[in-house]
Amino acid sequence: MPGQPSPRGPNDAALPLAETDTLLLEKLPDLHQDPFDRMLICPAIARQMTILKLTQW
Repeated sequence: MPGQPSPRGPNDAALPLAETDTLLLEKLPDLHQDPFDRMLICPAIARQMTILKLTQW
C-alpha cells in the first residue's frame, strides 16, 4: 500500500514472474515439482541469476 514501509528488508528485491519466464517451465527437470520453487527458478534462469538458500539462522 502506498505510504507504508515494505515488508522486505533493505537488501531484498522483488523478482517479477513474466509470461515469457513461464516458457522455461517445460525445460525444468522433474526434480522441481514444488510450484513455488518453479516460480522462483524460471525468472532466475531467464535473468541468469543464482538462487541462494539460507539453511541456518
